[in-house]
Amino acid sequence: MKQKFEWSFAAFTDLASKFPFRIRSCGKAMIRQGSLPKPRTLCSLEVLWCTSGIFQVVFPEGKFTMRQGDVCCYLPGETHIFDAPPGEGGQYRWVAFEGSFSVEFWKRFGVPRTPHYAGECPEEHFAILYDLIRRRDDAGVLEALSEGVKLLILSTRTAHRDKPAGEGTGNEKNYATLARALADLNYTDPRMNVSEIAESLSIHRVHLAREFKRACGTTLSAYLIRRRLACAADLLRNTGLSVKSVAVKSGFSDPAYFTRAFRRAAGVSPQKFREEEKGDLDKLSGTQTEEMRPENHTKKRSRKNG
Repeated sequence: MKQKFEWSFAAFTDLASKFPFRIRSCGKAMIRQGSLPKPRTLCSLEVLWCTSGIFQVVFPEGKFTMRQGDVCCYLPGETHIFDAPPGEGGQYRWVAFEGSFSVEFWKRFGVPRTPHYAGECPEEHFAILYDLIRRRDDAGVLEALSEGVKLLILSTRTAHRDKPAGEGTGNEKNYATLARALADLNYTDPRMNVSEIAESLSIHRVHLAREFKRACGTTLSAYLIRRRLACAADLLRNTGLSVKSVAVKSGFSDPAYFTRAFRRAAGVSPQKFREEEKGDLDKLSGTQTEEMRPENHTKKRSRKNG
């Protein structure tokens, strides 16, 4: 415990200002008797991960002990109150998120705010994030957000102290929720696919696909495509972007595939959709998969013929 306190705030660039969910800061701190920090009310969502020693955190629910590997989370408006037993102390790392979507994104993980054991702190990820934040440019902002989301995901793990995480601990229960949250946040990135999400969650893609289908009633691949098609429909209706630009901005790397997928889902080509404004945005953003139901294809053909 050589370092008492160290932190860095992310740059608030023009790009960052457009994000509803972004990194605010990260760092590390020490808690010990005789040098306790003053209570501080937060304006961001903050995830704390104990890296060594023992200290205590106070929540409205009561006082909790943080030991190595424990994680807790403070929401905006809540107050940091720390304590340490006599002769004891500990150190933690933190990452803070801000933006209108930050709390909603965190809620989707379904994990408690109060301390739970998540396993050894991934300090290498915190170190990477710290370096990215200090770059203070748009590329750093994007890469920092990606790294921060990884940390948030890792912090949701639940484990037993006498077993490695993942061995009969029940930590599978959140995979579908985590995958859906990642898809909601990153579907406009053409690189985001089932394999990428599975890798981020440290789970085999087949296992993830099975968990997602069971929980959500559709495949993760179909869910990603549906989100992208809904985004594309909105862009076609409300912007003058070319079809190729719409494809790229909604997360499709291949404009030709986008056109085929859109026609299959909406019954008309993207250009025809724009010209006639006969597409159904609700279907693209609702419960249908990219194949859509047969009756919807019949409805589209009847509309054309009528």
